[in-house]
Amino acid sequence: MSRTIPIALQAHLDQSVTTTCRLLRIALADGRVFGVTSLDADVTYDDGRGAVTYSANQGVDVSAISASSDMTVSNAEAQSLLVTTAPGITEAMIEAGELRDAEWTLYLVNYRDLGMGHIILGAGDVGEVVKRWGLMFQPELLSYSVRLSQPIGTHWSRTCRAIDGSPADSQTGCGRTITAVPGTVTAVGAESDRQFTGNHAAGSFPFAPGRVLWVTGANAGKAGFVEVEASGAVTLGNAMPYPVTVGDTYTIADTCPRTWEACVDRENELNFKGEPLIPTGDAPSVSTPGAQVRRSVIQTVVAANGLGGVTA
Repeated sequence: MSRTIPIALQAHLDQSVTTTCRLLRIALADGRVFGVTSLDADVTYDDGRGAVTYSANQGVDVSAISASSDMTVSNAEAQSLLVTTAPGITEAMIEAGELRDAEWTLYLVNYRDLGMGHIILGAGDVGEVVKRWGLMFQPELLSYSVRLSQPIGTHWSRTCRAIDGSPADSQTGCGRTITAVPGTVTAVGAESDRQFTGNHAAGSFPFAPGRVLWVTGANAGKAGFVEVEASGAVTLGNAMPYPVTVGDTYTIADTCPRTWEACVDRENELNFKGEPLIPTGDAPSVSTPGAQVRRSVIQTVVAANGLGGVTA
């Protein structure tokens, strides 16, 4: 892997004693930029995109960066302290998913003479972020080559590829109107971060699968996946960051299980973005939902809409 190194900085690196440190720049999707340094003092450096103060208070320790020449994903991990009073990346930011879609750049500079410029040791997307003992966080640093492994465009599938609730006039359009029902927590279950009972009214379709969005309380702004819902009693599939308490308000809405039968029940079959007639063999041999879907039901709906072209 070749790098461009400024002549002055290369001359400094050729000396027997150097004064270098690493700077990790993390740019969030909303435009905010944070910097941390491996040095024991703050470093203010302009990489050409604006000056950033790289915090020594938060600090950073970056592992060796694994890279190869065959376009596989290069990666590394960094460790940095969580902050509470000083500016920087906080636990609340991580819990809220604010580091999602963030980009990182790692520089090597001479902190005694920043005018020498920098070496880019690596750059890419921030992957999974893990908290450790409530004291530090560990972001996964993925190279930009990870984007090459992401699928582009559509693919054949028995289940629907639409984005639930999106406008119909696009490749991933759904066209379904989702109505969120408001509610207030009246009781909390044994697992206070997953189970609660609320006073929300019944919806047009079952709320499981569904989504809860917290409006007030410690979890305000966060969402949970509804695993089970019956007569107001809700069990979430994912634990909330903070315990649910009586009086917390929320909205709950159903989500589509992405099967053909569900789309027919919701009278939205013309917007189904899948191929439910793909042969799958015996249902036990596949893990695709709806593998034993009845062809007669599909043929009836397709024929009723004049689409034709379906054979038994």
